[in-house]
Amino acid sequence: MLAAALLIVVSALLPVANAADKDKSRRIHDLYFGEALYQAEQKNYFSAVTRLDAELAQYYSLDDPRSNSLSYHREEAELFVADLELSYRMHQKVGRAMQRLLDQSVHESIRDRAAYRLGRVAFIKSSYETALEVLDHISANAPRKLQLQAALLRGQCLIALGRHKEAVSVLQPVAAEPELAGFGPYNYGIALLESGDTLAGYQQLNKVGTGTAGDKMHDALRDKANLTLGFTLLQNKQTIEARSYLERVHLQGPFSNKALLWVGWSDAAQGSYDQALVPWMILRKRDITDVAVQEAMLAAPYGYSQLKAFGRSAVLYGEAVEVFDRESKRVDDSIVSIREGKFLDAMLRDEATTDTAWLFDLRKLPDAPETRYIRDLMAGHVFNESYRNYRDLRDLEDNVTYWQDQFAGYRDLLRVRRNYYAPLLPGVNSRYDQLDRRLTQISARRDQIADQLKTLLRKRDPMAMATAQEKTMLRQLRSIRARIDRLRPQPGLEMLKQKHERLEGLLYWQVNTQYETRLSQAHQHLRQLDETIAMTRKTQAELARGKSEAALSYQGYDRALTDLKQRLDFLKIKIDGLKAYQGQYMERRAIGELRRRKDRLRRYRTKARFAMAESYDKALQNEKEKLKAKAKPE
Repeated sequence: MLAAALLIVVSALLPVANAADKDKSRRIHDLYFGEALYQAEQKNYFSAVTRLDAELAQYYSLDDPRSNSLSYHREEAELFVADLELSYRMHQKVGRAMQRLLDQSVHESIRDRAAYRLGRVAFIKSSYETALEVLDHISANAPRKLQLQAALLRGQCLIALGRHKEAVSVLQPVAAEPELAGFGPYNYGIALLESGDTLAGYQQLNKVGTGTAGDKMHDALRDKANLTLGFTLLQNKQTIEARSYLERVHLQGPFSNKALLWVGWSDAAQGSYDQALVPWMILRKRDITDVAVQEAMLAAPYGYSQLKAFGRSAVLYGEAVEVFDRESKRVDDSIVSIREGKFLDAMLRDEATTDTAWLFDLRKLPDAPETRYIRDLMAGHVFNESYRNYRDLRDLEDNVTYWQDQFAGYRDLLRVRRNYYAPLLPGVNSRYDQLDRRLTQISARRDQIADQLKTLLRKRDPMAMATAQEKTMLRQLRSIRARIDRLRPQPGLEMLKQKHERLEGLLYWQVNTQYETRLSQAHQHLRQLDETIAMTRKTQAELARGKSEAALSYQGYDRALTDLKQRLDFLKIKIDGLKAYQGQYMERRAIGELRRRKDRLRRYRTKARFAMAESYDKALQNEKEKLKAKAKPE
């Protein structure tokens, strides 16, 4: 039983491997995968998991997923989503995803990491045999850190199954690895103790208890090792040795109350009740909601009674009765407050966070009946998980409510777009059609010119390359020649014909000598025209796309918005039901725990009243004996 309790504490502290912490220098091919990594780095885990989960769903719905950029990171994305969902306690979904990766032909490194995560899911669900079977899939080529984590997880499963000797052989090489930050050595020590190798177990836990100081987690682990050693030795009647280990526990740590209580009992077992009273009296001044403090309320007067100080013992027992009565009344008030629904409201206050410092943040809560025992309840793993589920449901409800409130804004946006674009698009379409017809005509004329230039390359025709002015001059010269030919013979007529021939020859000479140059320029102009037409076509395509986008920016959304709103309304109803169920479960569990606490207080109060009466009787008896001794004649 001791090993099982310690196992729960240690497994809750183990860090979960994050797929986003792999080689960050690698190239990111998919924008959405990179965005999910960024959101995770910013600790926006909900945004990261929802966006990447949607991207994976879209990826698997494609006809050819390999053409999608996510195919470069698909396996990493599966592991990443599994890590995030595992933190949200979505064990079934994570298990199915990891099993799918194991069944596929994926890279060996991906299979190894998927097997480890699936093993963790099975361990969390207390399916220890399944976890051991899954961990067997991890290859010998897995990274060393993953092998160490898998060995530690295997050892924890074996301890939970009571196969302690096997756990010793598995955890022995792990205990010497500094990468596991004390968890390996601690579990190895527990396995040694439970397997019957008491001396080796003591030595191993002593190494953990005397390790170098670190952060709060490592300090707590050291205190836990020392507390385990002290309690085990105390049970074995080795009180002197037990005290030396219990004294190592920090006075302000999470295990300090139990350590003070057991230090007192170790002194009492040796008959040193005066020394035992020192830690017990210190403990009496601490938070009365702690069980160790309540036991100290009885232990301290018991110590005085053993020292024959029955009067002092009776007074302390009386104080204990008052404290137990007062605490019992406060428990009743807390139960009433919980039934009135105030407990769940307190659990959702901003001070009650779910991060790593939640225990310290809970101290900020005001002292009220509904919040008085939250820290004690949250210390339990099952209740803590229930609380996290309840808070996640509240956050999900807020997220759904936020998107429900956005529908009115989206509909207003669509209305504004429709009112703006609907009057403009008919005119734009008409003008676009005119420009399209004009561009078609220009393209047809261009093709005619291109055919003519091809013909001129095969058959020389200088006048085909004449300019408009030169063609006009040629028509004028032909008209003048016709008029000359109609003249009667007269002096100077022959000279006029010669001038005409010279002018016409000069024109032909000019056109003929510039033929090649003009033909080359014509091809160059044709290429420029092609570039202009191509640019115009591109602009035309952009305009067409802009027209379509303008129309699509407000058309076809009504049905989609209606469907989405119905889905969100259904989710809201489902979340409300789950939240109510989870809240009622937490209330029942809290009330059950408080009732057990009240029963314990009642037993303590009964013991204190009988012990108080007995102490008063003994005190009176002592006074009578003293009076008789004084009354005797000399």
